Amino acid sequence: MYPLDNGKAGYTWNEEWNLPYESLWGRIEKFRAVNVLESGQLGKIIHIGADSTYTIFCPQLLIYRKQAYKIKQVRSFLHIDAELFTNFTHLDGIFDNRLRYCPICMKSGYHSFLHQLYFLDECFIHQKTPLLYRCSCINTYILKRKRIADVTAFQCEQCDKKIAVAPSMSDGILEFWRKDNICKRLRRINKYKKINIVDVLLLYQEKGNSFHRYTEFSTTQKAVLKDLILTGKTKQTPRLFIVRDLAESTHKIVMSEALNQYILNKYEHNVILKHFWHISDRYCRYEIGEHNIELLSIFFLIKELQCKSYVDQLNYGLRRDLDGNIKRIFLSDNEYSDAIFLIQRISFQLGIDIDDYIELYNFILMEFTLARYKHIYSCFRDNHPSEYPCTSAASVSYNNWNYPVYIIVKNKEDEILLY
Repeated sequence: MYPLDNGKAGYTWNEEWNLPYESLWGRIEKFRAVNVLESGQLGKIIHIGADSTYTIFCPQLLIYRKQAYKIKQVRSFLHIDAELFTNFTHLDGIFDNRLRYCPICMKSGYHSFLHQLYFLDECFIHQKTPLLYRCSCINTYILKRKRIADVTAFQCEQCDKKIAVAPSMSDGILEFWRKDNICKRLRRINKYKKINIVDVLLLYQEKGNSFHRYTEFSTTQKAVLKDLILTGKTKQTPRLFIVRDLAESTHKIVMSEALNQYILNKYEHNVILKHFWHISDRYCRYEIGEHNIELLSIFFLIKELQCKSYVDQLNYGLRRDLDGNIKRIFLSDNEYSDAIFLIQRISFQLGIDIDDYIELYNFILMEFTLARYKHIYSCFRDNHPSEYPCTSAASVSYNNWNYPVYIIVKNKEDEILLY
């Protein structure tokens, strides 16, 4: 601290230095530059917890963080315009965890959290100006205590690299263009009630407390999200447009029953039982050999849909008709299975009754199941991306495989748009 104009010791900050859509990282670096703070002194204002093995996104401050931290005092420079994302159900996976910036903005010391949006490749103010990474270090857009005692503002605390266009105080780090020049780039009309981004891989990485990846969007999805952020609406054509259906004209697909019926129609019952009993031993490892890996994959897929611990709990050998053939076995998918849990989570976040949107239910269930089947099949066929399950109780992870990514929007008429 140093003496202020009023003779008291403290830090200096002016409300006018808060710029629209500025990132917490940018505010803190600017605060450090203005007050000529050494890195360790920042801890007097923000108490940051110890490093953890994973990062968590903080939606209030629109930045990743390492474990816990707290604001010692409420200060104006820590107020972030997070209300821009009020109609997003969650923000996990859409912010790049590596620091990137617009070189034109950075000349005046301005960094926006919008520059961190993974689906924006160019600056929202200086259009057609590509966003640049400060350095190649991972997890640099994270609120944490700087480890290098002499690191300066805007400098990487891991590799010491500085942003080439970072301004000095003499260049006017606090003299930015008029605020309305920033705001006019975002002409939002808030057309939609809720925007839900569904990333299966990110969801199941959350179960393992791993937050090191961001969502892989298609070109169309990037365009949709860019439109939604900058204008509040999009003219992109959705893959699926669903109107609320109260007539019960559409019925839910029972996926485990459909898979069961598929193999009953395609294979003789003795072939099905041969494969079933081959993998149903709970304790002994088995070899694939000349067995049909389609059947093996479907058994494990049905096991997941039914939430069974072991394949032989599916009871294929116990359900026979008078001719000795296998009967239809399954009546419903288990509500705790990954596929049904995903759909329930979507309906909860969108605030809809999924029974009124059966088309959405069936669409996601089919695509999720197909992606899961391909993943399990690949493990059996290639031992890739992981080794095939060798016991009845074995499971298949979600790592290193492509699963669907959806942008699901609910408009003010309670219609659903899926991209």
